[in-house]
Amino acid sequence: MKLQKKNRRLDLEFLRGFAVIIVFLFHYNKQIFPYYYVGVDLFFLVSGYVIIKSILSKKTFNIFEFYLKRIKRIYPALFVILSIFILYFLLLYNFNEGEYIDTILSALTSLFGISNYYYTTNPNYFYFSPEIKFLHHTWSLSVEIQFYILIGLILYLLTNLTNPESRLKNIKFCFLLISFASLFFFFISTNKFLSGYYVLPGRLWEFLFGGILYLYSPKKKILNFNLLIITFFLFFLLLGIFNPKIDYKIIIIFTVIYFALTIAYSNFYDSSGINKIVLFFGKISFSFYLWHLIVLTFYKNTFNNTYFDFSLNFLLSVFLSFLTFIYVEVKFNKKSNLDNYFIKTFKLFLLFALVLIVYLQIFNQNPLSNLRNFVFQKSIQLFNKIKKPQLNNHSGVFVISYDSCHNKYENFSWSVGTNCLIDNSDETLFYIAGNSYGDIIVPTIATTNHQITLYKSRFENCYIEKATSCNFVNLDSAITQFSNISKMFKNKFFIVSLSNTSFSELKIKRLLQVINKDVHVIFMYRHPSFTEFNSSETFERYKLTKNKDFNIIKKLEIERNIYLFDNFKNLCNDCEHLEYKALFNDDVGHFTLETSLNLNKNFEKFIKTIKSF
Repeated sequence: MKLQKKNRRLDLEFLRGFAVIIVFLFHYNKQIFPYYYVGVDLFFLVSGYVIIKSILSKKTFNIFEFYLKRIKRIYPALFVILSIFILYFLLLYNFNEGEYIDTILSALTSLFGISNYYYTTNPNYFYFSPEIKFLHHTWSLSVEIQFYILIGLILYLLTNLTNPESRLKNIKFCFLLISFASLFFFFISTNKFLSGYYVLPGRLWEFLFGGILYLYSPKKKILNFNLLIITFFLFFLLLGIFNPKIDYKIIIIFTVIYFALTIAYSNFYDSSGINKIVLFFGKISFSFYLWHLIVLTFYKNTFNNTYFDFSLNFLLSVFLSFLTFIYVEVKFNKKSNLDNYFIKTFKLFLLFALVLIVYLQIFNQNPLSNLRNFVFQKSIQLFNKIKKPQLNNHSGVFVISYDSCHNKYENFSWSVGTNCLIDNSDETLFYIAGNSYGDIIVPTIATTNHQITLYKSRFENCYIEKATSCNFVNLDSAITQFSNISKMFKNKFFIVSLSNTSFSELKIKRLLQVINKDVHVIFMYRHPSFTEFNSSETFERYKLTKNKDFNIIKKLEIERNIYLFDNFKNLCNDCEHLEYKALFNDDVGHFTLETSLNLNKNFEKFIKTIKSF
């Protein structure tokens, strides 16, 4: 029996179920299923078809009713699942510092529909990293929310402000134009806010392809739906085994075109039990999508059972999803007598939000940065109240554990952030300027025997590195912040700790020009990662670059108070391979806590060689 009844497209419901299943497989094991991330792209295609069809199939379009339906569809389940998750995470889970701050910020940004931009600005969130993180998948939900807002506005304007006779033509033209622009961003642009993996501008074409499918849908069905699904599943499974490193953009464009043809030219029949099972997953797909990565991350970070972990994770995700679907989604998706009141309230909220956005963007941006700083400061305070003993010291993130102060100078902007950690001295200031390599030396400095004040600020490799462009406005802002903080201190140490590859003499000179001459500038020269150390070829390159960089600093030492602290020499200059590997928690070269603490002894000796201290 053909399941294309009335306006219900069960083939689309099936595709939702299929999409969420393959996304689960991808997150379960990215090595075995490296290309099944495209389940998200299938979601986008189907969502575009369904949403645009739901708007254009009606005689009139009430934008506020549309937004209310989207809110009722998304936020009850999202709020319930996030609330349960956060309570469990804070009360029962043995989180480390990095997991804590990422989780809190991911949860907050996902509620506001902007977690995709949080992940875009945070380089620690590489989507294809083997590591899985609790709320990483909410990026796609944020993209969906942003699409709903945008498509509602576009279709409201096109359906209400254009000539009815040319309306459909205008809509088709608009969709095609935006799709081409989005595809251009997706393939050509290097701006991460236009073409990054997580952002809407480079993803709009996927949604709009769904809308174009609805508008141009052919009547003749000549392909076998089930055969197309099985072929896709097996093809990508085999492709992942034999060629797992194809560019994701090629994989995505192939997937969208493949399923666009599937939707347009195939028939779907309810002829097997498997179809009914996948249709069930289509119904619970939203809850299943939200739950599955939370369940997988908890399990993989807590247990090590390789025999039953797939079935346990899968069944637990299904069980929780079914409960959420029945008791939250079904209940809140129904029409309510309160809907009209919600719409009136929503109109007032939108008016207020519009006025507020205009005010904040044009007249006063300080409240946004103040709010961001407030959230970070309160999150850090909460962490230090509820932090738990760690099972090991290999987390590689240990800044906020040493954070015991906050003041007016703090700024948690990603590009020019400054964080007060210790405030125990009016005489001696240590100011760490660095990226993640600055984070890992915080315990080294914080455990000194002297009374000090300690700050950690965000700094970029490009400020001192060869052959990379840089935003020197950010550098000027960072140095201005340092100058304001350091005014009252007698002993000032500006410590540059970066994962840089080679020094630029001109850039270092530029840096020194904007730092007062009474400041002691210490370059904590990067150590080789274990991967570099383990290969004779890359280790030789490291040593050659190091010699060149040391010569640059020696030339400049004559004019300024500049010092070199050789991380590698002070860590383990004569290490065997396994001994050296034990110093780090990853292949990038981030110290374990024990390594950072052990480095303190040699750093103390080094500081004593600076006479003014």
